[in-house]
Amino acid sequence: MGYGKAIAKQKKLLWGLVLSLLLGCFLSGCGMEDLLEGDAEEGNNALTRSDTVAVAMERVRSLNPLVSKDEDSYHLFSLLYQGLFRLDEAMIPQPELAESWQYGADGLSLTVTLKEGLKFSDGNALTARDVAFSIDCYISALYGSGTLYSDAVYNIRSAAAQNDRTVVIRYYQADNVSLSNLTFPIISRTQFGSSHYRATGAAGDTAVIGSGLYRAESIDLAKAITLVPNQHYSGEKAQNTLIFRVLPQRADAPNLFPIRDVSLVFWKDADRETGLKSSQVQVTSFASTETEVLGFACGNSILQNAVVRRAISLAVDSKALLNSYYYGTGVETATLYYPGYYGTDSAVDAWPYDMAAAQTLLSNAGYQDRDEDGKIEDFDGKTLKFRLIYNEENSSRALAAQRIASDLERLGITVELKAYDAEGYQKALESGQYELFLGGYRVRDAYDLRNLLSGDYLNPAQFSNQRLTELLRLMESACTESEKKKLAEEAVTILKSEVPYYCLFNRTYSVVASKELQGMESPVVTCPYAGAAGWYLEY
Repeated sequence: MGYGKAIAKQKKLLWGLVLSLLLGCFLSGCGMEDLLEGDAEEGNNALTRSDTVAVAMERVRSLNPLVSKDEDSYHLFSLLYQGLFRLDEAMIPQPELAESWQYGADGLSLTVTLKEGLKFSDGNALTARDVAFSIDCYISALYGSGTLYSDAVYNIRSAAAQNDRTVVIRYYQADNVSLSNLTFPIISRTQFGSSHYRATGAAGDTAVIGSGLYRAESIDLAKAITLVPNQHYSGEKAQNTLIFRVLPQRADAPNLFPIRDVSLVFWKDADRETGLKSSQVQVTSFASTETEVLGFACGNSILQNAVVRRAISLAVDSKALLNSYYYGTGVETATLYYPGYYGTDSAVDAWPYDMAAAQTLLSNAGYQDRDEDGKIEDFDGKTLKFRLIYNEENSSRALAAQRIASDLERLGITVELKAYDAEGYQKALESGQYELFLGGYRVRDAYDLRNLLSGDYLNPAQFSNQRLTELLRLMESACTESEKKKLAEEAVTILKSEVPYYCLFNRTYSVVASKELQGMESPVVTCPYAGAAGWYLEY
């Protein structure tokens, strides 16, 4: 047999063998993948789990609560420390280290009893003396550059431990004693009272001793901060490790998701979702303490009429503003209060866009187009004309101001736009040379709004309502949760009706995470990393 015939015969035998195998597989129900080495079905379902999750952050200057003013540090503190209380999703104080509490009859003192068996992450007991020491430290810091918690303690006269579990806090005034102020980190007097700390002020930069869910295993403020479960935590303990990795900017984070260098980032920029592919990331947005407003100079002879303020509010298409100029990063809100504050009905627009209703309100108030020139006139036949000021350095507001002016022109109100740089805008607000202003407010978590809604200080709306002023005072006094809820409901009702500020929307923040991140819960503005103990990667 020739060489060529031998090769042909071998090929024929080989193909016959392959056909026999295929036929056998077909008859026995197996697939072609069963010819491959290994168990493919098991391989497709076998996922890798990692309990180490990397979180992006920008560089912080310190992890010392007595000196740090960095926002990233503030949110890290919620994982490393505990306060006497924490704020829930409705901004209602809930006990954290505190077990029970009682105000004095005069409303000028508060006795707090701590939970039993509290410990810091170094194993030392956390006692009432640490609470009193912490308060003294924050008060002392008022005389320096202040802290993130200065507003929370400036009304505290003193704090004294009665025993290991009882501390008595005394106040200067009875109208600033809300439990919402007592969320600041309780620090260790062993660490912060040491001669080394007094000499260097370096506590928190090389080691953190707190009582939170995690403890800091390693700290390199320029590179990364590694958190591991705090085995002395008083509640259910975490099982994962969090690495807070320092990036030049948050926008870099999603690019690092595929290589798992980071898997999550807390992000506030309005354009944060631009360019993100929903197939590659998961975005969880939530309400913030920032509100975008159209403010009224309520001292103006025309704008002092709440009916006119309502009409103007109805004429402004806030949804179009949000989606066209603010990237859709907001939710409806009725007042300056956080949406759903204390369970109140404040999470909807009180004056949704309705041009016809706006025209009717103005007409009923006596402001009409008397000469049919398309302009609204007052009782003396003068055209309604208002100056609207804004900060031109904020591009979203610059565009929104023009749209608001256009909306009001359609209503028949003439608007003079006046742009300022940031410094000039603040001066213009202080001078009161405006009828309308476009701006935004970020309120402290405790939500004491007296400076914005009563008195002369920081009250650019020039608004005054005697009953509201009394409600705001009572809300910050020694009242129970149910009492404060009733007060808040009445305050929200007044604000909806009086409209000193038309709240265009509440800004939202987001947690942007890799699709591989599991265990996500709903973040809240007081703790964007809520539910961190349940995070893990699966890939």
